[in-house]
Amino acid sequence: NSEYILRYNISTKLVNDTPNYYLHIRKIAKKKKTINTLIEEGMINKKEAAFFIDAVRAGKSFLVCGKGGAGKTTLINTLIEYLDEQVSVECIQENSEIFSENHPEFLCQHTITTRGEGKYVYELKDLARNSLTADIDMFIIGETKGEEARYLFIAANTGASFITTLHSENAEEALYRLADYVKYDSDYTSKEVMRAFCT
Repeated sequence: NSEYILRYNISTKLVNDTPNYYLHIRKIAKKKKTINTLIEEGMINKKEAAFFIDAVRAGKSFLVCGKGGAGKTTLINTLIEYLDEQVSVECIQENSEIFSENHPEFLCQHTITTRGEGKYVYELKDLARNSLTADIDMFIIGETKGEEARYLFIAANTGASFITTLHSENAEEALYRLADYVKYDSDYTSKEVMRAFCT
């Protein structure tokens, strides 16, 4: 599609409780929204926009939370264009939805799931582990929802900043959920995880 990155989710009567097929299409605009457009559309106000831009330019970490379709990816896609060009960025995601139009050191990778007789599987946790071997200043995970959170935690502990999204009703719940995800694949305590993410 010339205007959108499209992600299709199809389920069949093999798993559906009805004899119907389900098709869900997620659309991410290929042309990024500007910060002014986000203000005009009511996503953020001018004060919030200034705060976000200053924080991104300073290389601060972000945990963007909200329900599905709330605009988390749209916001991140707008904000990453304000990253300093000297900041090296590694972005991993299940689908190629977060991208930079101008940043010279913005590396993107996506997962590979097995299809048919495919032999290669690269999940978010595999890409995240590999990312830690690179010399990166900022680590982006398109959506954190499992074991890959451990490597976000490790990156935070090494001084790298991060941006990720997470489905949650509010920021406090999102932080505790992120801590739980780290614990899926590690023996870190909640206290250790919260200390790393909150300092």
